[in-house]
Amino acid sequence: MASSSHTINWWRVVEPEGFRPGDWTALHLAAFQGRHDVVKDLIGQRIDMEAPINDGATALHLAASRGHLRVVQILLAEGAVVGPKNRRGRTPLHHAAEGGHSEIVQTLLESGAAPNARDRNGATPLFIAVQESVGEEDIGKFLAVVRVLLSRGADKEAADKDGRTASDISFEYEMLKVLEGKWN
Repeated sequence: MASSSHTINWWRVVEPEGFRPGDWTALHLAAFQGRHDVVKDLIGQRIDMEAPINDGATALHLAASRGHLRVVQILLAEGAVVGPKNRRGRTPLHHAAEGGHSEIVQTLLESGAAPNARDRNGATPLFIAVQESVGEEDIGKFLAVVRVLLSRGADKEAADKDGRTASDISFEYEMLKVLEGKWN
């Protein structure tokens, strides 16, 4: 492997949940940390962008879940698969929706992510965003995600395995207005 001007200080990495030293590559850690400079270097060294970690997540899942837009953009520009599923059946779009990262949701959708992809429990990214908004102090970030998803064809009536829809779990008045199309 060629030497790089960018390094990751391994002792300063916050160990992600499920971290196993032999499982995560340098690309996974750089994506998790939002180190776009390191991500670019590693891709230039032909590292496998699609290599999964123990839960099946790729570097794109990690960057999307942590809100690292620049890393997501780099990975997609370099040809990362936009909709891989982890062991829970979740795509990077599910992870971005769960984190309330509307710009990443938009970027993934523009790159061909399926707005109605379902995880193993039948939950769509819209369902996940609405579910995460319940009781959330900063509901605005989830409202933005819901608006983006709805504008790109997300089905608000898609039910999970228990028959619940995003409308069923939208306890917050503002979220209900968004789902009913009564938002500006």
